[in-house]
Amino acid sequence: MDETPEDALPLVALLGQAHDALEAAFDERLGASPFSDLSLAHSRNVLRHVGRGGCARPRQVAELSGVSKQAVSLQIAHLERAGYLRTLPDPSDGRARVLELTARGRSAQRWVLRTMRELDALWRDRWGEDVWSEVRGRLREVVAERGAS
Repeated sequence: MDETPEDALPLVALLGQAHDALEAAFDERLGASPFSDLSLAHSRNVLRHVGRGGCARPRQVAELSGVSKQAVSLQIAHLERAGYLRTLPDPSDGRARVLELTARGRSAQRWVLRTMRELDALWRDRWGEDVWSEVRGRLREVVAERGAS
């Protein structure tokens, strides 16, 4: 059987296209939500890390998200202006600052988590539980191997 150009796509291209499809579905839901001024990057890079243990320093958020301090600083500024978080002096070090989610930020965080679970469920329903579990397991292996190196 001849390989079609679509079959010849490298795995990285297919994974990128799958990511793009998931991001587009998320953005469509986000646009119709009360949090339409957010982006997937805001939730992936900042919101999910600030809520862990209450407060976080901007540098910690950048390290956890794997993006530059400059990019995180821009996202933090947007989230602060939009009322999702506030910056406070760090009680343990007056020179540093910590980030704290506002009530709006906590609501957005819950919405993002619920929406991601809904999108997961759509893909799981499309593929079936066995394929879904297999794909997730294999991707977890790749991530774990990368972390071990």
